[in-house]
Amino acid sequence: MLLLTLVVFVEKLLQRSRRFEGALGIALIALGIVVSFGAIEKPWMSG
Repeated sequence: MLLLTLVVFVEKLLQRSRRFEGALGIALIALGIVVSFGAIEKPWMSG
């Protein structure tokens, strides 16, 4: 959650173009898909 908060904060702070916002959105969606398929280990679920 902290990473997501920091990404949104930096996005609002820098005031980049629509292209940047779109690319960031696609990257976050891709990360969500990768995590949901289990390709990235989730530290809060290991144990």
